[in-house]
Amino acid sequence: MNIAIISQARTTSSRLPQKVLLQAKGKTVLEHHIDRLAAADLPIILATTTNQTDDVLADLAQQNKLPCFRGSEDDVLSRYYFAAIAHNLDAFVRVTSDCPLIDGNLIAEGLEVYKKKFTPQLYLSNTIERTFARGFDFEICSMQLLKEAFENATLPYDR
Repeated sequence: MNIAIISQARTTSSRLPQKVLLQAKGKTVLEHHIDRLAAADLPIILATTTNQTDDVLADLAQQNKLPCFRGSEDDVLSRYYFAAIAHNLDAFVRVTSDCPLIDGNLIAEGLEVYKKKFTPQLYLSNTIERTFARGFDFEICSMQLLKEAFENATLPYDR
């Protein structure tokens, strides 16, 4: 099964623009995030926007030898969908890049559960019943579920 982590990132946050580029101990928040995800032992794909302001994120991905997919800023669902298609994924782990303390080991444990119970309709997340602090959130689902969501979501909030 071809599985990767897709982490969404953009620099145009309305509350704290460029938050993923803030520095902490000589690295950006995004670099700390990437380092922590490495413990999951999965490929990591950065999904950012086509906005020129996000060129810096594409450059950062290249510097860290990560594949980068660029898509719509407003339609995050399509960004995930087309990133997954571009990398021929069967399933993916969804995370957001503004979580520098995310736990790659926790994701690996979730992935083991996902693989043991796998059906194309299985959705696994540690946020359905919140038992971890914010910043440790992840979701795992199949390409089939992602495609269904992509084809059927109509509300801007769902996209």
